[in-house]
Amino acid sequence: MRSTISKADTATKPKLRGRPAKTEADHEEIRNRILDATAAAYAESGYHGLSVRSILHKAGLSRPTFYRHFSNADEPARLMIARAHQGLVERFVTQIPADAGMEEKMLKAVDLYLDWAKAQGALLRPFFVELHDPLSPVSKLRPQVLLTIADLYRKIVADNGGKLKNALLVELMLTGIEFLGYRYYLEQSKGRISLAVIKDAMLRLMASTFEDPAAWYKNRAEREQVKSSRKR
Repeated sequence: MRSTISKADTATKPKLRGRPAKTEADHEEIRNRILDATAAAYAESGYHGLSVRSILHKAGLSRPTFYRHFSNADEPARLMIARAHQGLVERFVTQIPADAGMEEKMLKAVDLYLDWAKAQGALLRPFFVELHDPLSPVSKLRPQVLLTIADLYRKIVADNGGKLKNALLVELMLTGIEFLGYRYYLEQSKGRISLAVIKDAMLRLMASTFEDPAAWYKNRAEREQVKSSRKR
């Protein structure tokens, strides 16, 4: 027996309801959830131990959901690392007061870097370990970040009438501060070094980049000594 249902009938027949279409905000929320999970997994195993499975375990998402946003574990890892380091640059750009003096700007820069390092938490260890790992996205992104920060540093110094010795000392200063920050937060539980000592070393590195290092650092040290004597 032939069916009597016409094409018109099938065209007007209501469709069965499926899952509601996700909005752009929903997609962004899932992407951020994956990136946060990537950071948590990366903190535990580093780049070489990262996998889609470890990310999914942290995110609590299905594999199909993950692959709707990323092709592999490498993609969210690179994006997460870039996001973390871009956050450091943005701190310098937006939170160092333009109308402040040289010393205040240098002190603020040190505090901003240390705050950023602290905010990375357990991620700080693999970031530090992979600085010179040619296979890690950390080592590939780092030169770009250091170059951007070096340009910001030179501009701050120039805007405040300072003169730097050479580009090599600026690079040495940045890598030195980077090392000191990692060392402090990775070893602070052992009590081997104080925050005051770390800050002082960072400021001395900054001073060493100037043609006249004592121009602002020596005066600062003298003022700190006066303050200390008054408290006694």
